[in-house]
Amino acid sequence: MEQYFQREGRDWERYAWIKARPVAGDTAAGEDFLEVLRPFIYRRYLDYNALDGLREMKAMIAAEVARRDLAEHVKLGPGGIREIEFLAQALQLIRGGREASLRTRGLLGALAALAEAGHLEPGVAAGLAEAYRFLRRLENRLQMMGDRQEHALPEDPLLRERIARGLGYSGFDALYDELRTHRALVSGEFERLLAPRAVVIENVCGLLTS
Repeated sequence: MEQYFQREGRDWERYAWIKARPVAGDTAAGEDFLEVLRPFIYRRYLDYNALDGLREMKAMIAAEVARRDLAEHVKLGPGGIREIEFLAQALQLIRGGREASLRTRGLLGALAALAEAGHLEPGVAAGLAEAYRFLRRLENRLQMMGDRQEHALPEDPLLRERIARGLGYSGFDALYDELRTHRALVSGEFERLLAPRAVVIENVCGLLTS
């Protein structure tokens, strides 16, 4: 496995292994193995190439969202849970090789560590954490209602009202207004993370063609 990851491991696997932890069997051996994989997950240099892998994953998810009409999907849709996770993990991968404090498995802990290290504005980190908690509560409520793996808002108006009232809102419109606010924050920060290199490339191309 060590040889595979060092020779053929892909960027999406690095994102996945950030959260890996032993859960059964010889947990000490599991931790030892994760330490062996640390150079694969966290590179010694400032690894901005991690953003290239993130762009590819983002494009694949966006295509799937469009194909399956998942705009109201609180996990995969725009400004959803996945974008918060990817944003934090990308910053961890970029700088985690040099800064051990960023090598944390939990998302909320990662956001706090990134803010403490100065890689996220404290207000942004707090807003992302608040959005994550909100989206997770909403996701849990969706799954409780149907007792199944569900991540999209229902179309039935009555079910929407039940979800909103169950979460303490006066109605679905109030819930959806807050959902929109959180999504806008998440999407804005996620696109800002991906934008700088794209702007540089665009400027360079403009110079070459002028």
